[in-house]
Amino acid sequence: MKEFLIGLLVLSLLGLVIVFFVMIFAVVRLWKQVRMLQSRMAELEHRLRAVSQPGHEAAQATEPQPSPADVPQSPSRVWDPSVTVPPTHSRPTPAPASPGVAGDSPAPSRPAKPSRTRAEWELLIGGKWLNRVGAIALMIGLGFFLKYAFDHQWLNETTRVGIGVLVTAALLGLGSRWHNKGLPIFAQGLFGAGVAIGYLTVYASFNFYHLVPQPVALLLMSIMTVISFLVAIRYDSLAISVLGWAGGYLTPFLLSSGNTNDMGLLGYIALLSAGLLWVIRRKTAWLPWLLPMTAGATYLLYVVWFAFLSRHDQWWMEILFLTLYWALFTWFDTIRAHRGPHLSESAQMVGRIVAGVNTGLFLSLSYAASYRDYEIWGGLLLLSAGVLYFWLSHIAAKRGWRIAEAVQYRMSAFTYAAVATAMFFSGATLGIIWAIEAAAVSRMGAVRQSRMDWVAASGLAFLAFLMWVDRSDSLDSTQLWPLLNQQTLHSGVLAAALAIGGWWARHLPGKAGTVLSRAWHGVGAFTLFYWSWFQADVWSDYLVKVTNDTWAGNQPLWTVIAWLLYALAMVRIGSRFRLAVPVWAGAGAYVLAVLMAMLTGGSYPDLDTFVPVFNIRFAVFVCLAVGGWLLGRWLRTAPGIASVARWIPLTVHAAIFLLIWELLSSETMDGFDRLIVSADSSDTDAIHLYENLQQLSLSGVWLLYSIALMVIGIIRRVQAVRITSIVLFGITILKIFILDLSFLDTLYRIFAFIGLGLILLAVSFVYQRYKDVLQLGGEKKEHIDG
Repeated sequence: MKEFLIGLLVLSLLGLVIVFFVMIFAVVRLWKQVRMLQSRMAELEHRLRAVSQPGHEAAQATEPQPSPADVPQSPSRVWDPSVTVPPTHSRPTPAPASPGVAGDSPAPSRPAKPSRTRAEWELLIGGKWLNRVGAIALMIGLGFFLKYAFDHQWLNETTRVGIGVLVTAALLGLGSRWHNKGLPIFAQGLFGAGVAIGYLTVYASFNFYHLVPQPVALLLMSIMTVISFLVAIRYDSLAISVLGWAGGYLTPFLLSSGNTNDMGLLGYIALLSAGLLWVIRRKTAWLPWLLPMTAGATYLLYVVWFAFLSRHDQWWMEILFLTLYWALFTWFDTIRAHRGPHLSESAQMVGRIVAGVNTGLFLSLSYAASYRDYEIWGGLLLLSAGVLYFWLSHIAAKRGWRIAEAVQYRMSAFTYAAVATAMFFSGATLGIIWAIEAAAVSRMGAVRQSRMDWVAASGLAFLAFLMWVDRSDSLDSTQLWPLLNQQTLHSGVLAAALAIGGWWARHLPGKAGTVLSRAWHGVGAFTLFYWSWFQADVWSDYLVKVTNDTWAGNQPLWTVIAWLLYALAMVRIGSRFRLAVPVWAGAGAYVLAVLMAMLTGGSYPDLDTFVPVFNIRFAVFVCLAVGGWLLGRWLRTAPGIASVARWIPLTVHAAIFLLIWELLSSETMDGFDRLIVSADSSDTDAIHLYENLQQLSLSGVWLLYSIALMVIGIIRRVQAVRITSIVLFGITILKIFILDLSFLDTLYRIFAFIGLGLILLAVSFVYQRYKDVLQLGGEKKEHIDG
């Protein structure tokens, strides 16, 4: 009795699963109908507004209002001929139906299904639902009767099984008889009861009474499954086919003996799946229900076997049957795609979902089976499957299948190729191969003008970028050679692939090509920027290891040099090839380099080895100033910066001015700081002398720098430079009057103020003497007597 109740419980659970799937498809169908009705109503309102004529409202006001019965009979001039109105049914109070508007499809739009009448509901409940409940009650009642008779030893075991066979045959025969007499729904109940009792009879003969061995019981269960499918097809009964599906997939559980026959179990699942797909092919109307149920049950049984029953010592068996299941559903999907115009939208949608699940499960399960021990063979398998999907996408495009199938096949091909690559390679090599694949697929997308190819290429590029980030973070800069290291190769290949893909993306039509090109070039520019930063650290660590000098370990200054070289290269490349992203990347890198230099270059790290002018800081600042001058010239004609072109000269001049100002100030301060540090701490007079000279020299350097700027501004006739000189004069005046006046001794104050006065008078004389030239803004003005 316990086993019998367990069997009924399992059947009930399967019934709930079936009901769940049916409810899902019903909700989807209702959602699509609501969307269709909304679209049709909006189109109808638009047409009504379009055909309305001036004075129409006034005419309606003078005419008598029509009665409710006359509402469906609107004047022909109001309705567009493409609007179809559902036919009027001869019912007492028909529900109003929304008129439909014919779309692009050649098939006319279907009118909304009217609600059931009271007589129809009565016929549905009394004629169909009660039939189904009666069949279930008959099965349960016969089961309890037979169990009661068995418990009281009324019949022997062979007779009990024979009764089950006779009842099965009788119900199937009666079902055929009543179906021929024009009662198909009543006949379906008899068929269902007969098939269910047949399954239970075979199960009892094996599990309860041990009358037949397991192979014979499996054969009998298979025969019952075939009978249920044949009956379902002949009498067009989805319910019987679902019952056959449930019995077929329950057979491995019902006939389980504890000793798993792997080959027999997996082969049975393959045969059952093939049979169900044959049934769905014959009855395409059943596809939305049977196809997801078949795919789900097939892979569920395989996963259960793979996780709990397989010994994982026969890889070929796991892969063989997994590939067989995948091939069956892929083959059926091609048939579904070929018959696309003859299938409903719900069937097409369900078919695509099942195809996607089939693709994903085969990918994940084959990877799980091949992980570690058989990665090469698993990679070859996935690569072969990817080639097949790529060929199917070509077939879909060539034969005019729907674009959704071509997209799905092509994306599956690219996904399989990416995962197969991950099974062949690892680490930086994997990232390099992914980058090359991304460039190749982007080329295909540019040639074919295919957006789905670009989506796949962007996905591969993203994977390559993530691998590059992971590998870069795991590297130790102290263990690498400058430039000649793995990170250089990885970054170079990735940046080249992104640059090439971005260049090809420019040829795509519309705004999408511009956005995609800039995105690829932006990621490539960031890759090179980070590479230059990382290589600066490698170079600094290498110099410290080789020279043992502290100046070599000044990583921020080496970073500034790397960013400057990066900025010059990117702006030059962007100007040469008319690319806006490299230009902006180079300009941004130069700004970061200037800020880094000013933040870290204020003091020299080792004053004991400091030599004014002949040091790395001086060289870096001079290089930054010269680089800024070059960038200012290149940026005038660079693409993509027209909106800020007028601010470029001012920005470049400001950067160069600040760099030189801080350089001169730092060199002056550090020169005297070295003298102060090297002096004897007890010699206060010498230290005080150096401090006075330091402040006096700093003020003098600022004044000389201001004079140099003024001379340059006058000779070059650049007003911005002259204004900058005047600002620096003002800062120097404030320093002398506030700081030097309170800090310096009397003698040094005399020198400071006398020098400041002479310089300011000289500048004033120059402005007065050449005021006419300066006011012209760069052009000489001839003096004309009045």
